[in-house]
Formats: sequence, C-alpha cells, structure tokens
Amino acid sequence: WLAYIGTIDEDEILARAIRALERYVQNGTTALRSHVDVPLEGDPARGVRAIARAREAFADRIDIQIVALAARGIDSERVDAALAAGADLVGGAPHLSDDERGDLERLLAVAERHGVGVDIHADEALRGGDTLEMLARRTHGWTSSRTASHCVRLSMLPDDELDPLLGLVAEARVGIIANPITNLYLQGWADPVATPRGIAPLERIRAAGIMAAAGGDNVRDPFNPMGRADAFETAMLLITAGHVPIDAAWDAVSSGARAVMGLPQAGPEAGLRADLLAVRAESLADAIATAPADRIVISRGRTIAHTESTRWMLPRRQEDV
Repeated sequence: WLAYIGTIDEDEILARAIRALERYVQNGTTALRSHVDVPLEGDPARGVRAIARAREAFADRIDIQIVALAARGIDSERVDAALAAGADLVGGAPHLSDDERGDLERLLAVAERHGVGVDIHADEALRGGDTLEMLARRTHGWTSSRTASHCVRLSMLPDDELDPLLGLVAEARVGIIANPITNLYLQGWADPVATPRGIAPLERIRAAGIMAAAGGDNVRDPFNPMGRADAFETAMLLITAGHVPIDAAWDAVSSGARAVMGLPQAGPEAGLRADLLAVRAESLADAIATAPADRIVISRGRTIAHTESTRWMLPRRQEDV
C-alpha cells in the first residue's frame, strides 16, 4: 500500500473521492468524516487538497470533515501543511508507534497549536494499547472535540477493567466511533478458532453516557475489500455482529454520528435541520434488513438524490395460486 500510494497524484485521489461521495449521497449520507493520509515523503498536503476540492464540489449537498491522518514519527510540520490545505482535525494511530504516549502527545500538541480537535485511531488491536485511556486522561486545558475511532480492544476487556475505563472516557467527553465492517475484516486473523468479532461494545459505551457513533471506514481498499458506502450496511453489521438493538444501531449512524461530529441535529421535527432520508420500507427493521434501493435524499430542505428501482418476476402459474 505504501509503495502504491506514492504512484498516484492529486487528480486520481480527487476522482476516487468524487466517485465515493456520489455513492454516499445517493445512499442518503449528508455528513461524512474522512481520514486522509499525510505521507511520510513528498507533498504532505496532496491528499488533503484533493479531498478539499471534492468537499467544495459537494458543499451544497454534504458536510465533510477532513482528518489529517499523520503516520507514526511524521514531522509535525507536515501535519501543519495538511491543516493549512484544508484539514479540520488531527488524526493518527499511536498504538502502531514504538512510543505510544509520545506519538499521542505529538499529535495533541499539533492540534492544540492550531486550536482544532482530534480523531485518533485508538486501541485498534484486540490486545494491547492504551491510547484511549491516555486520551481520556489528557483533559487539562483541552477545549476542542476529541474522538477515538475503532477501540476494538474494549470488546476483549473484562468488566472490572472495562467499566472504570468507560467512566473515565465519559467524564472526559471523548466520543467513540465503531467501524464494524473494517474491524471485522482486520481483526482476529491470529485467532482461527473462536475468532473475536472486534467491534467496540457500543451498548456498554452508550450505557456509560459516552457519545457513540459508527461509520463505514474503508470502502474497497486493502484494509477492507467490501463496502457499499451505505449507512444501512453499517447499522446491519452492528445488529448482527455487535448485538446492538435496531433503534440504537440506526442512532449510531445518524443522530449519534452527527453528535460526535459536532453537527446540529437533523430530523423530521420542527427546529431540526432538514437532512432526511426517505426509503420504501415497512419499518426501520425492514429498511435495515433490505437496504431498499428506492430512496429520496433531502439535504438542507431540498431533494439532492432520488433513486427508483423496477422489479419484474415471472408470474406464477394460475394452477399454483
């Protein structure tokens, strides 16, 4: 992957981003947060500039937040360049560093200097890693938003370790984002028998009073070869693989996601923003189960996408009716 990304340019990244955004919008997404690599070599802002151009092209349809995803050991000046090019938050994966605490502190220092929030890949392994706890304990003087993504290790902790950690996270007002499709694909390869699911335990997280959300993360890349760019897919995986109740699963990809992103609430109620998705289904459960193609997407009070499907089936023989 590292060898490949050095061969692509800003225009190719832009083209891929636009293709992905078209699918997201057609499926009903009106708010999205994307991590964009800050490379170790070459132009540090290439990817961010491309996504910022895509954001401008879709500015009247979808809210897009860009996270500058800084690799371990990257110079802070390269992250500065990504923020100057249009990134909104600072991200990274301290658990991959030889100095987890030092890497996290480096990322937080950049964010504090720019007065922006962070969205950190935290505890993205079934065993080991303490990024989430370190992020939660880093409260002094912090006023911007803090989010921890993935947090798959939480699914492996016993109650006497999980409950105190969740209490600490809730007190620090750190939001948690689960990414079920990518977490299911990446985790558990070393456990061929009784393979752990590796999804952050959203019900326990919600019960602790923590802002919780879920996202699609990767879509058809080396980190996840699948994905439809569809919130119904994410909600379905939370239900089937994470045992999250239907209503809570949908909240995680809608209202909960907007809360973690710091966006105004939306919905079919007076005073809320008119970002709405209408689908042809009998109920929420039916919609998540079938992911209907028939959809009307409304952003800021106007229709931005409308999909209609046709269906035909050979009629049954009269004698069989």
